[in-house]
Amino acid sequence: MFKKCLSLSLVLLLMTPLIVETKSMFEENFEREQKELKSESTALLGSLACTVAPLILAGTLVSGNSEDFGLCIGFGSVVLGPSLGHFYAEQPGRGIRGIMIRTSIVAGATGFGYLATRDSDPDSRGFTVMGAILLGGLLSCAHGVYDICTTPSSVRKYNESLRYEAGLKLVPETDPLNEAYGLSLVYGF
Repeated sequence: MFKKCLSLSLVLLLMTPLIVETKSMFEENFEREQKELKSESTALLGSLACTVAPLILAGTLVSGNSEDFGLCIGFGSVVLGPSLGHFYAEQPGRGIRGIMIRTSIVAGATGFGYLATRDSDPDSRGFTVMGAILLGGLLSCAHGVYDICTTPSSVRKYNESLRYEAGLKLVPETDPLNEAYGLSLVYGF
């Protein structure tokens, strides 16, 4: 009796990864079929909150004694926050594009400011550096506002992708018995 129980336990132990993988495969298929529409207001408020709340925290840290940490949080909120609604809307390309644009703007302004500090005229250094910082900040904030305002269109695009459309579609087919591939013309209504 002990050997049978031990054998059964060993078989179940060895089959556990297969059972878990099969279960997760069925769950993924079910989740794919049960996708729900996303809310435009949730995406908009998420982007706005993830941008403004860290900026407020950064302002309090900068006014205190944690200036470097506050600046890092402020930079992260301006660069990352506006794009989070696009990630919620499952449009990661659009979100990453916004992050890259704002990072490029800040890097360009920083580089221009660094070059301005190397200017031979000491009277114009401060003005040029301040101008580079202001221009970079304004452009980055303007793009952040644009990114936040376009979040609802990303949600609409995602929601439209879930709708079933009637018409003819080409569907790839495989035949495992004959090891053949092909296309089928399917009409849906």
